[in-house]
Amino acid sequence: MSFISLKFYFLTQNFTIYQALASPCKLILKSRIFYTLFLCFHRI
Repeated sequence: MSFISLKFYFLTQNFTIYQALASPCKLILKSRIFYTLFLCFHRI
């Protein structure tokens, strides 16, 4: 029982770390896309 709960705890910890790392990456990606679009429209 304790082994399963420990495994579950590690899974949840990894998930929260992944979420914390994924959100800034998504923001950077979005800002880069908007920046490239802005440059493209600015050249016209």
